[in-house]
Amino acid sequence: MQLKFMSLLTAVLSISLLHTVMPNHWLPFVMMWKTQKWTKKKTLSVCAIASIGHVVVTILLAMAAVWLGSELLKRAGDFAEPLAGWILITFGIIYIILSFLKGAHEHHINERLTDKVAVYGLILMLTFSPCEAVLPIFFASTPIGWKLIIVLSSIFAVFTFAGMLTMTYLSMIKLEEIKISISERLEKLISGAVVIVLGTALLLIPHEEILLKIGVPLSGILKESWHILLEASPYILFGLFISGIIEIFISKEKIARHLGPNKFKSVIYAALFGIPLPLCSCSVVPTAISLRKQGASKGATMAFLISTPETGVDSIAITYALMDPIITFFRPITSFITGTVGGIMENIFLTKEEKIPAHIERMHGHEEELGVPESAGHGFFARIKYGMKYAFVDLTDDIALWLVLGIVAAGVITYLIPDTFIIDYFGSGWKAMFMMLIIGVPLYICASASTPIAAALIAKGISPGAALVFLMTGPATNTATIIMVTKFLGKKSAVIYLLSITACTLLMGFVLDYLYQFCGINPRAVIGKAGEIIPHSLEIASSIALILLMVLVKTNTLKRP
Repeated sequence: MQLKFMSLLTAVLSISLLHTVMPNHWLPFVMMWKTQKWTKKKTLSVCAIASIGHVVVTILLAMAAVWLGSELLKRAGDFAEPLAGWILITFGIIYIILSFLKGAHEHHINERLTDKVAVYGLILMLTFSPCEAVLPIFFASTPIGWKLIIVLSSIFAVFTFAGMLTMTYLSMIKLEEIKISISERLEKLISGAVVIVLGTALLLIPHEEILLKIGVPLSGILKESWHILLEASPYILFGLFISGIIEIFISKEKIARHLGPNKFKSVIYAALFGIPLPLCSCSVVPTAISLRKQGASKGATMAFLISTPETGVDSIAITYALMDPIITFFRPITSFITGTVGGIMENIFLTKEEKIPAHIERMHGHEEELGVPESAGHGFFARIKYGMKYAFVDLTDDIALWLVLGIVAAGVITYLIPDTFIIDYFGSGWKAMFMMLIIGVPLYICASASTPIAAALIAKGISPGAALVFLMTGPATNTATIIMVTKFLGKKSAVIYLLSITACTLLMGFVLDYLYQFCGINPRAVIGKAGEIIPHSLEIASSIALILLMVLVKTNTLKRP
Protein backbone atom coordinates (compact mmCIF):
# COMPACT_ATOMS: atom_id res chain seq x y z
CA MET A 1 0.00 0.00 0.00
CA GLN A 2 2.82 2.41 0.87
CA LEU A 3 4.57 1.73 -2.44
CA LYS A 4 1.33 2.29 -4.36
CA PHE A 5 0.68 5.58 -2.52
CA MET A 6 4.21 6.83 -3.27
CA SER A 7 3.73 6.01 -6.97
CA LEU A 8 0.43 7.89 -7.05
CA LEU A 9 1.92 10.80 -5.08
CA THR A 10 4.84 11.09 -7.51
CA ALA A 11 2.47 11.13 -10.47
CA VAL A 12 0.19 13.76 -8.89
CA LEU A 13 3.16 15.98 -8.02
CA SER A 14 4.64 15.63 -11.51
CA ILE A 15 1.44 16.56 -13.32
CA SER A 16 0.56 19.33 -10.83
CA LEU A 17 3.90 21.03 -11.37
CA LEU A 18 3.90 20.37 -15.11
CA HIS A 19 0.50 21.79 -15.91
CA THR A 20 1.06 24.93 -13.81
CA VAL A 21 4.32 25.65 -15.62
CA MET A 22 2.61 25.43 -19.01
CA PRO A 23 1.85 28.96 -20.31
CA ASN A 24 -1.82 28.24 -21.06
CA HIS A 25 -2.49 28.33 -17.29
CA TRP A 26 -0.85 31.65 -16.43
CA LEU A 27 0.06 33.48 -19.64
CA PRO A 28 -3.52 34.87 -20.11
CA PHE A 29 -3.21 36.67 -16.76
CA VAL A 30 0.11 38.21 -17.77
CA MET A 31 -1.33 39.30 -21.11
CA MET A 32 -4.31 40.89 -19.34
CA TRP A 33 -1.92 42.62 -16.95
CA LYS A 34 -0.25 44.21 -19.96
CA THR A 35 -3.27 44.97 -22.16
CA GLN A 36 -5.70 46.01 -19.40
CA LYS A 37 -3.03 47.90 -17.42
CA TRP A 38 -3.93 46.02 -14.24
CA THR A 39 -1.85 46.33 -11.10
CA LYS A 40 0.12 43.30 -10.01
CA LYS A 41 -2.12 42.95 -6.95
CA LYS A 42 -5.29 42.86 -9.04
CA THR A 43 -3.77 40.41 -11.52
CA LEU A 44 -2.73 38.02 -8.74
CA SER A 45 -6.17 38.35 -7.09
CA VAL A 46 -7.96 37.35 -10.30
CA CYS A 47 -5.44 34.55 -10.81
CA ALA A 48 -6.08 33.28 -7.27
CA ILE A 49 -9.87 33.18 -7.75
CA ALA A 50 -9.51 31.45 -11.13
CA SER A 51 -7.03 28.96 -9.65
CA ILE A 52 -9.49 28.06 -6.87
CA GLY A 53 -12.21 27.47 -9.46
CA HIS A 54 -9.83 25.37 -11.55
CA VAL A 55 -8.83 23.25 -8.54
CA VAL A 56 -12.41 22.78 -7.28
CA VAL A 57 -13.74 21.60 -10.66
CA THR A 58 -10.77 19.29 -11.17
CA ILE A 59 -11.18 17.72 -7.70
CA LEU A 60 -14.93 17.23 -8.25
CA LEU A 61 -14.17 15.37 -11.46
CA ALA A 62 -11.41 13.47 -9.64
CA MET A 63 -13.92 12.32 -7.02
CA ALA A 64 -16.15 11.07 -9.83
CA ALA A 65 -13.14 9.16 -11.17
CA VAL A 66 -12.57 7.67 -7.70
CA TRP A 67 -16.21 6.54 -7.61
CA LEU A 68 -15.82 4.87 -11.01
CA GLY A 69 -12.69 3.17 -9.74
CA SER A 70 -14.48 1.90 -6.64
CA GLU A 71 -17.30 0.48 -8.78
CA LEU A 72 -14.70 -1.25 -10.94
CA LEU A 73 -13.05 -2.66 -7.81
CA LYS A 74 -16.38 -4.09 -6.59
CA ARG A 75 -17.25 -5.69 -9.91
CA ALA A 76 -13.86 -6.88 -11.11
CA GLY A 77 -12.49 -8.15 -7.79
CA ASP A 78 -8.87 -9.33 -7.93
CA PHE A 79 -8.64 -8.35 -11.58
CA ALA A 80 -9.41 -4.70 -10.79
CA GLU A 81 -5.86 -3.54 -9.94
CA PRO A 82 -4.11 -4.91 -13.06
CA LEU A 83 -7.05 -3.62 -15.11
CA ALA A 84 -6.53 -0.15 -13.59
CA GLY A 85 -2.88 -0.33 -14.59
CA TRP A 86 -3.76 -1.19 -18.19
CA ILE A 87 -6.39 1.58 -18.28
CA LEU A 88 -3.74 4.10 -17.16
CA ILE A 89 -1.33 2.89 -19.83
CA THR A 90 -4.11 3.25 -22.41
CA PHE A 91 -4.87 6.80 -21.22
CA GLY A 92 -1.17 7.63 -21.45
CA ILE A 93 -0.89 6.34 -25.00
CA ILE A 94 -4.00 8.34 -25.98
CA TYR A 95 -2.44 11.47 -24.49
CA ILE A 96 0.78 10.97 -26.42
CA ILE A 97 -1.17 10.41 -29.66
CA LEU A 98 -3.18 13.59 -28.99
CA SER A 99 0.05 15.52 -28.45
CA PHE A 100 0.97 14.82 -32.08
CA LEU A 101 -2.52 15.31 -33.50
CA LYS A 102 -3.42 18.53 -31.71
CA GLY A 103 -1.23 21.59 -32.04
CA ALA A 104 -0.42 24.07 -29.28
CA HIS A 105 -3.17 26.39 -28.12
CA GLU A 106 -2.17 30.03 -28.28
CA HIS A 107 -3.76 33.02 -26.58
CA HIS A 108 -4.18 36.19 -28.60
CA ILE A 109 -5.41 38.98 -26.33
CA ASN A 110 -4.09 42.17 -27.84
CA GLU A 111 -7.13 44.48 -27.66
CA ARG A 112 -8.44 46.08 -24.48
CA LEU A 113 -11.64 44.60 -23.04
CA THR A 114 -14.03 46.01 -20.48
CA ASP A 115 -12.75 45.26 -17.01
CA LYS A 116 -15.73 43.09 -16.05
CA VAL A 117 -15.48 41.01 -19.24
CA ALA A 118 -11.75 40.49 -18.71
CA VAL A 119 -12.13 39.39 -15.07
CA TYR A 120 -15.08 37.05 -15.55
CA GLY A 121 -13.65 35.75 -18.82
CA LEU A 122 -10.39 34.64 -17.19
CA ILE A 123 -12.13 33.10 -14.17
CA LEU A 124 -14.62 31.13 -16.27
CA MET A 125 -11.98 30.10 -18.83
CA LEU A 126 -9.70 28.55 -16.21
CA THR A 127 -12.46 27.18 -13.96
CA PHE A 128 -13.97 25.16 -16.79
CA SER A 129 -10.59 23.99 -18.12
CA PRO A 130 -9.86 21.27 -15.55
CA CYS A 131 -6.64 19.29 -15.47
CA GLU A 132 -7.88 16.15 -17.18
CA ALA A 133 -4.45 14.52 -17.03
CA VAL A 134 -4.81 13.96 -13.28
CA LEU A 135 -8.17 12.14 -13.52
CA PRO A 136 -6.76 8.71 -14.50
CA ILE A 137 -4.48 8.88 -11.45
CA PHE A 138 -7.42 9.38 -9.08
CA PHE A 139 -9.28 6.64 -10.94
CA ALA A 140 -6.46 4.26 -9.98
CA SER A 141 -6.25 5.53 -6.37
CA THR A 142 -9.38 3.77 -5.06
CA PRO A 143 -7.53 0.92 -3.22
CA ILE A 144 -5.50 3.30 -1.02
CA GLY A 145 -8.58 4.56 0.87
CA TRP A 146 -10.29 7.92 1.31
CA LYS A 147 -7.80 9.36 3.81
CA LEU A 148 -4.90 9.07 1.38
CA ILE A 149 -7.09 10.18 -1.51
CA ILE A 150 -7.82 13.38 0.44
CA VAL A 151 -4.06 13.80 0.96
CA LEU A 152 -3.50 13.46 -2.81
CA SER A 153 -6.29 15.96 -3.51
CA SER A 154 -4.83 18.45 -1.03
CA ILE A 155 -1.36 18.17 -2.52
CA PHE A 156 -2.75 18.68 -6.01
CA ALA A 157 -4.71 21.74 -4.83
CA VAL A 158 -1.80 23.36 -2.99
CA PHE A 159 0.79 22.83 -5.72
CA THR A 160 -1.57 23.91 -8.50
CA PHE A 161 -2.69 27.05 -6.66
CA ALA A 162 0.84 28.02 -5.58
CA GLY A 163 2.35 27.15 -8.95
CA MET A 164 -0.03 29.30 -10.95
CA LEU A 165 0.40 32.31 -8.66
CA THR A 166 4.18 31.88 -8.66
CA MET A 167 4.48 31.64 -12.46
CA THR A 168 2.18 34.64 -12.93
CA TYR A 169 4.13 36.72 -10.41
CA LEU A 170 7.54 35.76 -11.84
CA SER A 171 6.34 36.57 -15.34
CA MET A 172 5.27 40.05 -14.26
CA ILE A 173 8.42 40.97 -12.31
CA LYS A 174 11.13 39.27 -14.32
CA LEU A 175 10.13 37.06 -17.21
CA GLU A 176 8.07 39.51 -19.25
CA GLU A 177 11.02 39.87 -21.64
CA ILE A 178 11.34 36.12 -22.15
CA LYS A 179 9.37 34.60 -24.98
CA ILE A 180 7.62 31.41 -23.92
CA SER A 181 7.38 28.62 -26.48
CA ILE A 182 6.22 25.64 -24.41
CA SER A 183 3.06 24.21 -25.97
CA GLU A 184 0.14 22.09 -24.92
CA ARG A 185 1.65 19.43 -27.16
CA LEU A 186 4.61 19.11 -24.80
CA GLU A 187 2.29 19.09 -21.78
CA LYS A 188 0.23 16.22 -23.20
CA LEU A 189 3.35 14.33 -24.23
CA ILE A 190 4.92 14.48 -20.76
CA SER A 191 1.58 13.85 -19.00
CA GLY A 192 1.04 10.77 -21.13
CA ALA A 193 4.49 9.48 -20.26
CA VAL A 194 3.86 10.04 -16.53
CA VAL A 195 0.53 8.17 -16.67
CA ILE A 196 2.13 5.27 -18.59
CA VAL A 197 4.91 5.00 -16.00
CA LEU A 198 2.32 5.01 -13.20
CA GLY A 199 0.27 2.32 -14.93
CA THR A 200 3.38 0.18 -15.37
CA ALA A 201 4.25 0.66 -11.69
CA LEU A 202 0.76 -0.46 -10.61
CA LEU A 203 1.14 -3.61 -12.69
CA LEU A 204 4.50 -4.35 -11.06
CA ILE A 205 3.62 -3.50 -7.44
CA PRO A 206 2.18 -6.99 -6.70
CA HIS A 207 5.55 -8.37 -7.83
CA GLU A 208 7.61 -6.51 -5.24
CA GLU A 209 10.76 -8.51 -5.85
CA ILE A 210 10.89 -7.18 -9.43
CA LEU A 211 10.54 -3.60 -8.22
CA LEU A 212 13.32 -4.13 -5.68
CA LYS A 213 15.63 -5.50 -8.36
CA ILE A 214 14.95 -2.42 -10.45
CA GLY A 215 14.56 0.16 -7.70
CA VAL A 216 17.67 -0.51 -5.60
CA PRO A 217 20.20 -0.12 -8.48
CA LEU A 218 18.25 2.81 -9.88
CA SER A 219 18.29 4.65 -6.55
CA GLY A 220 22.03 3.93 -6.22
CA ILE A 221 22.74 5.29 -9.71
CA LEU A 222 20.67 8.42 -9.03
CA LYS A 223 22.48 8.95 -5.72
CA GLU A 224 25.92 8.69 -7.36
CA SER A 225 24.84 10.94 -10.24
CA TRP A 226 23.55 13.55 -7.77
CA HIS A 227 26.85 13.44 -5.89
CA ILE A 228 28.76 14.04 -9.14
CA LEU A 229 26.41 16.89 -10.07
CA LEU A 230 26.94 18.49 -6.64
CA GLU A 231 30.70 18.48 -7.10
CA ALA A 232 30.64 19.72 -10.69
CA SER A 233 27.86 22.36 -10.70
CA PRO A 234 29.76 25.32 -9.17
CA TYR A 235 32.60 24.81 -11.63
CA ILE A 236 30.25 24.35 -14.59
CA LEU A 237 28.54 27.66 -13.84
CA PHE A 238 31.92 29.35 -13.37
CA GLY A 239 33.15 27.87 -16.66
CA LEU A 240 30.04 29.12 -18.45
CA PHE A 241 30.60 32.60 -17.03
CA ILE A 242 34.21 32.68 -18.24
CA SER A 243 33.06 31.41 -21.64
CA GLY A 244 30.75 34.40 -21.85
CA ILE A 245 33.62 36.76 -21.04
CA ILE A 246 35.77 35.14 -23.73
CA GLU A 247 32.92 35.52 -26.23
CA ILE A 248 32.86 39.25 -25.53
CA PHE A 249 36.55 39.90 -26.16
CA ILE A 250 37.54 37.30 -28.78
CA SER A 251 36.14 37.58 -32.29
CA LYS A 252 36.63 35.45 -35.36
CA GLU A 253 38.28 38.37 -37.13
CA LYS A 254 40.86 38.83 -34.35
CA ILE A 255 41.71 35.13 -34.47
CA ALA A 256 41.97 35.12 -38.27
CA ARG A 257 44.47 38.02 -38.21
CA HIS A 258 46.96 35.87 -36.29
CA LEU A 259 46.53 32.72 -38.39
CA GLY A 260 47.97 33.97 -41.67
CA PRO A 261 51.04 33.23 -43.80
CA ASN A 262 53.63 32.57 -41.06
CA LYS A 263 53.22 28.81 -40.98
CA PHE A 264 54.89 27.99 -37.65
CA LYS A 265 53.74 31.04 -35.70
CA SER A 266 50.17 30.78 -36.98
CA VAL A 267 49.99 27.12 -35.88
CA ILE A 268 51.09 28.06 -32.35
CA TYR A 269 48.51 30.84 -32.19
CA ALA A 270 45.76 28.59 -33.55
CA ALA A 271 46.45 25.87 -30.97
CA LEU A 272 46.45 28.47 -28.17
CA PHE A 273 43.28 30.19 -29.38
CA GLY A 274 41.48 26.86 -29.52
CA ILE A 275 42.13 25.82 -25.92
CA PRO A 276 39.64 28.11 -24.07
CA LEU A 277 36.92 28.18 -26.73
CA PRO A 278 33.93 25.98 -25.81
CA LEU A 279 33.14 24.51 -29.24
CA CYS A 280 32.29 20.85 -29.82
CA SER A 281 33.83 18.66 -32.53
CA CYS A 282 30.93 19.21 -34.97
CA SER A 283 30.57 22.98 -34.59
CA VAL A 284 34.32 23.56 -34.78
CA VAL A 285 34.57 22.21 -38.37
CA PRO A 286 32.51 24.97 -40.05
CA THR A 287 34.14 27.53 -37.74
CA ALA A 288 37.61 26.36 -38.82
CA ILE A 289 36.52 26.46 -42.47
CA SER A 290 35.30 30.02 -41.95
CA LEU A 291 38.74 30.97 -40.56
CA ARG A 292 40.34 29.30 -43.57
CA LYS A 293 38.19 31.42 -45.89
CA GLN A 294 39.37 34.54 -44.04
CA GLY A 295 43.03 33.74 -44.76
CA ALA A 296 44.17 31.26 -42.10
CA SER A 297 46.90 28.87 -43.29
CA LYS A 298 46.14 25.16 -43.68
CA GLY A 299 48.34 24.28 -40.72
CA ALA A 300 46.67 26.88 -38.51
CA THR A 301 43.25 25.61 -39.56
CA MET A 302 44.25 22.05 -38.63
CA ALA A 303 45.68 23.15 -35.27
CA PHE A 304 42.50 25.04 -34.43
CA LEU A 305 40.38 22.10 -35.58
CA ILE A 306 42.18 19.75 -33.18
CA SER A 307 42.79 21.81 -30.04
CA THR A 308 39.40 23.53 -29.80
CA PRO A 309 37.02 20.60 -29.12
CA GLU A 310 39.47 18.84 -26.79
CA THR A 311 39.14 21.52 -24.11
CA GLY A 312 37.27 24.67 -23.16
CA VAL A 313 37.13 26.77 -20.03
CA ASP A 314 33.96 24.94 -19.00
CA SER A 315 35.53 21.47 -19.33
CA ILE A 316 38.74 22.60 -17.61
CA ALA A 317 36.70 23.84 -14.65
CA ILE A 318 34.82 20.52 -14.42
CA THR A 319 38.11 18.61 -14.64
CA TYR A 320 39.39 20.47 -11.60
CA ALA A 321 36.19 19.72 -9.68
CA LEU A 322 35.91 16.00 -10.47
CA MET A 323 39.53 14.97 -10.97
CA ASP A 324 42.70 16.65 -9.70
CA PRO A 325 45.03 19.59 -10.47
CA ILE A 326 47.54 17.39 -12.33
CA ILE A 327 45.06 16.22 -14.96
CA THR A 328 43.53 19.71 -15.03
CA PHE A 329 46.96 21.07 -16.03
CA PHE A 330 47.75 18.20 -18.39
CA ARG A 331 44.49 18.44 -20.35
CA PRO A 332 45.06 21.86 -22.00
CA ILE A 333 48.79 21.11 -22.40
CA THR A 334 47.94 17.92 -24.31
CA SER A 335 45.41 19.84 -26.37
CA PHE A 336 48.05 22.42 -27.29
CA ILE A 337 50.64 19.78 -28.19
CA THR A 338 48.16 17.75 -30.22
CA GLY A 339 46.96 20.78 -32.17
CA THR A 340 50.50 22.06 -32.76
CA VAL A 341 51.76 18.69 -34.02
CA GLY A 342 48.75 18.32 -36.32
CA GLY A 343 49.23 21.82 -37.73
CA ILE A 344 52.96 21.35 -38.32
CA MET A 345 52.37 17.96 -40.00
CA GLU A 346 49.79 19.62 -42.24
CA ASN A 347 52.34 22.26 -43.27
CA ILE A 348 55.11 19.70 -43.83
CA PHE A 349 53.22 17.10 -45.83
CA LEU A 350 50.80 19.40 -47.63
CA THR A 351 53.05 22.30 -48.57
CA LYS A 352 50.96 23.56 -51.45
CA GLU A 353 48.44 26.19 -50.36
CA GLU A 354 45.57 25.02 -52.53
CA LYS A 355 42.68 27.23 -53.52
CA ILE A 356 39.68 26.78 -51.26
CA PRO A 357 37.27 24.34 -52.96
CA ALA A 358 34.05 25.78 -54.33
CA HIS A 359 31.81 23.79 -51.96
CA ILE A 360 33.70 25.28 -49.02
CA GLU A 361 33.62 28.76 -50.54
CA ARG A 362 29.85 28.53 -50.77
CA MET A 363 29.46 27.60 -47.11
CA HIS A 364 27.82 30.29 -45.03
CA GLY A 365 25.58 30.48 -42.02
CA HIS A 366 26.74 27.18 -40.48
CA GLU A 367 29.80 28.29 -38.57
CA GLU A 368 29.66 28.95 -34.84
CA GLU A 369 29.44 32.66 -34.14
CA LEU A 370 32.45 34.05 -32.27
CA GLY A 371 32.41 37.51 -30.79
CA VAL A 372 29.62 40.05 -30.34
CA PRO A 373 27.57 40.66 -33.54
CA GLU A 374 26.63 44.15 -34.68
CA SER A 375 22.99 43.55 -33.76
CA ALA A 376 23.92 43.16 -30.07
CA GLY A 377 24.97 46.80 -29.79
CA HIS A 378 28.28 48.52 -29.07
CA GLY A 379 27.90 49.67 -25.48
CA PHE A 380 29.75 47.94 -22.65
CA PHE A 381 26.60 46.65 -20.97
CA ALA A 382 25.16 45.50 -24.29
CA ARG A 383 28.29 43.42 -24.88
CA ILE A 384 28.16 42.00 -21.35
CA LYS A 385 24.49 41.11 -21.82
CA TYR A 386 25.23 39.34 -25.09
CA GLY A 387 28.16 37.43 -23.58
CA MET A 388 26.10 36.19 -20.64
CA LYS A 389 23.23 35.21 -22.92
CA TYR A 390 25.67 33.30 -25.09
CA ALA A 391 27.10 31.49 -22.06
CA PHE A 392 23.94 30.71 -20.12
CA VAL A 393 21.59 30.13 -23.07
CA ASP A 394 23.43 29.25 -26.28
CA LEU A 395 26.33 27.30 -24.79
CA THR A 396 24.15 25.70 -22.12
CA ASP A 397 21.79 24.49 -24.84
CA ASP A 398 24.74 22.89 -26.66
CA ILE A 399 26.12 20.98 -23.67
CA ALA A 400 23.03 20.33 -21.49
CA LEU A 401 21.89 17.00 -22.94
CA TRP A 402 25.40 15.58 -23.25
CA LEU A 403 26.33 16.81 -19.78
CA VAL A 404 23.32 15.03 -18.24
CA LEU A 405 24.13 11.84 -20.17
CA GLY A 406 27.75 12.07 -19.05
CA ILE A 407 26.81 12.52 -15.39
CA VAL A 408 24.31 9.64 -15.51
CA ALA A 409 26.87 7.42 -17.29
CA ALA A 410 29.37 8.26 -14.55
CA GLY A 411 26.75 7.34 -11.95
CA VAL A 412 26.19 3.99 -13.68
CA ILE A 413 29.94 3.29 -13.75
CA THR A 414 30.42 4.33 -10.12
CA TYR A 415 27.54 2.23 -8.77
CA LEU A 416 27.46 -0.86 -10.99
CA ILE A 417 31.07 -1.58 -11.91
CA PRO A 418 33.07 -3.40 -9.19
CA ASP A 419 36.20 -1.64 -7.98
CA THR A 420 38.56 -4.26 -9.41
CA PHE A 421 36.70 -4.95 -12.69
CA ILE A 422 38.72 -2.63 -14.95
CA ILE A 423 42.08 -3.63 -13.48
CA ASP A 424 41.20 -7.34 -13.68
CA TYR A 425 40.06 -7.25 -17.31
CA PHE A 426 41.87 -4.32 -18.93
CA GLY A 427 44.80 -3.48 -16.67
CA SER A 428 46.03 0.06 -16.22
CA GLY A 429 48.74 0.44 -18.85
CA TRP A 430 48.81 0.36 -22.63
CA LYS A 431 45.86 -2.07 -22.88
CA ALA A 432 43.58 0.38 -21.10
CA MET A 433 44.87 3.27 -23.24
CA PHE A 434 44.16 1.46 -26.49
CA MET A 435 40.74 0.45 -25.17
CA MET A 436 39.98 4.13 -24.45
CA LEU A 437 41.30 5.03 -27.91
CA ILE A 438 39.01 2.51 -29.62
CA ILE A 439 36.03 3.80 -27.62
CA GLY A 440 36.88 7.50 -27.91
CA VAL A 441 37.61 7.91 -31.64
CA PRO A 442 34.17 7.02 -33.08
CA LEU A 443 32.18 8.25 -30.05
CA TYR A 444 30.47 11.65 -30.07
CA ILE A 445 30.78 13.29 -26.66
CA CYS A 446 31.59 16.87 -25.73
CA ALA A 447 34.54 17.83 -23.53
CA SER A 448 32.33 18.64 -20.53
CA ALA A 449 30.35 15.39 -20.73
CA SER A 450 33.47 13.23 -21.06
CA THR A 451 34.90 14.52 -17.76
CA PRO A 452 32.55 12.83 -15.24
CA ILE A 453 32.88 9.56 -17.15
CA ALA A 454 36.69 9.75 -17.06
CA ALA A 455 36.61 10.61 -13.34
CA ALA A 456 34.40 7.58 -12.63
CA LEU A 457 36.76 5.33 -14.61
CA ILE A 458 39.77 6.53 -12.59
CA ALA A 459 37.85 5.89 -9.37
CA LYS A 460 37.32 2.30 -10.60
CA GLY A 461 41.02 1.76 -11.25
CA ILE A 462 41.80 2.90 -14.76
CA SER A 463 45.07 4.83 -15.07
CA PRO A 464 45.07 8.64 -15.44
CA GLY A 465 46.86 8.23 -18.77
CA ALA A 466 44.08 6.04 -20.16
CA ALA A 467 41.51 8.51 -18.88
CA LEU A 468 43.42 11.31 -20.61
CA VAL A 469 43.25 9.40 -23.90
CA PHE A 470 39.46 9.24 -23.54
CA LEU A 471 39.27 12.93 -22.55
CA MET A 472 41.16 13.93 -25.71
CA THR A 473 39.88 11.54 -28.38
CA GLY A 474 36.23 11.49 -27.29
CA PRO A 475 35.58 15.24 -27.78
CA ALA A 476 38.01 15.74 -30.68
CA THR A 477 36.90 12.90 -32.96
CA ASN A 478 33.75 11.11 -33.93
CA THR A 479 32.48 9.47 -37.07
CA ALA A 480 30.55 12.55 -38.25
CA THR A 481 33.50 14.89 -37.72
CA ILE A 482 35.91 12.57 -39.55
CA ILE A 483 33.54 12.52 -42.54
CA MET A 484 33.25 16.33 -42.46
CA VAL A 485 37.03 16.80 -42.30
CA THR A 486 37.51 14.37 -45.20
CA LYS A 487 34.90 16.14 -47.31
CA PHE A 488 36.00 19.72 -46.69
CA LEU A 489 39.77 19.43 -46.14
CA GLY A 490 40.63 16.27 -48.06
CA LYS A 491 41.62 12.67 -47.32
CA LYS A 492 45.27 13.49 -46.53
CA SER A 493 44.23 16.12 -44.02
CA ALA A 494 41.83 13.65 -42.42
CA VAL A 495 44.67 11.12 -42.01
CA ILE A 496 46.90 13.79 -40.43
CA TYR A 497 44.01 14.81 -38.19
CA LEU A 498 43.53 11.27 -36.85
CA LEU A 499 47.23 10.37 -36.60
CA SER A 500 48.20 13.51 -34.69
CA ILE A 501 45.38 13.08 -32.20
CA THR A 502 45.92 9.36 -31.55
CA ALA A 503 49.73 9.47 -31.44
CA CYS A 504 49.98 12.56 -29.22
CA THR A 505 47.29 11.49 -26.77
CA LEU A 506 48.83 8.03 -26.35
CA LEU A 507 52.27 9.59 -25.79
CA MET A 508 50.94 12.12 -23.28
CA GLY A 509 48.99 9.33 -21.57
CA PHE A 510 52.21 7.42 -20.95
CA VAL A 511 53.91 10.61 -19.72
CA LEU A 512 51.03 11.30 -17.32
CA ASP A 513 51.10 7.77 -15.88
CA TYR A 514 54.88 8.05 -15.40
CA LEU A 515 54.42 11.40 -13.63
CA TYR A 516 52.01 9.87 -11.10
CA GLN A 517 54.37 6.94 -10.52
CA PHE A 518 57.41 9.21 -10.19
CA CYS A 519 55.64 11.42 -7.64
CA GLY A 520 54.23 8.42 -5.76
CA ILE A 521 50.65 9.68 -6.09
CA ASN A 522 47.72 7.29 -5.98
CA PRO A 523 45.20 8.79 -8.46
CA ARG A 524 42.25 7.03 -6.81
CA ALA A 525 43.13 8.67 -3.49
CA VAL A 526 43.17 12.23 -4.84
CA ILE A 527 40.38 12.06 -7.42
CA GLY A 528 37.76 14.72 -6.76
CA LYS A 529 39.53 16.12 -3.68
CA ALA A 530 40.18 19.52 -5.28
CA GLY A 531 36.45 20.21 -5.48
CA GLU A 532 35.97 19.73 -1.73
CA ILE A 533 36.90 23.34 -1.02
CA ILE A 534 33.39 24.40 -2.12
CA PRO A 535 30.87 24.59 0.78
CA HIS A 536 28.09 22.02 0.57
CA SER A 537 25.39 24.70 0.67
CA LEU A 538 26.93 26.37 -2.40
CA GLU A 539 27.07 23.00 -4.17
CA ILE A 540 23.36 22.44 -3.56
CA ALA A 541 22.44 25.96 -4.68
CA SER A 542 24.61 25.62 -7.80
CA SER A 543 23.09 22.23 -8.65
CA ILE A 544 19.54 23.56 -8.36
CA ALA A 545 20.44 26.63 -10.42
CA LEU A 546 22.11 24.50 -13.11
CA ILE A 547 19.16 22.08 -13.33
CA LEU A 548 16.70 24.97 -13.59
CA LEU A 549 18.87 26.68 -16.22
CA MET A 550 19.10 23.53 -18.37
CA VAL A 551 15.34 22.90 -18.12
CA LEU A 552 14.52 26.47 -19.13
CA VAL A 553 16.96 26.36 -22.04
CA LYS A 554 15.99 22.93 -23.36
CA THR A 555 12.27 23.78 -23.24
CA ASN A 556 13.00 26.99 -25.20
CA THR A 557 11.69 29.10 -22.34
CA LEU A 558 14.98 30.97 -22.64
CA LYS A 559 15.78 31.86 -26.23
CA ARG A 560 19.21 31.80 -27.83
CA PRO A 561 20.74 35.26 -28.29
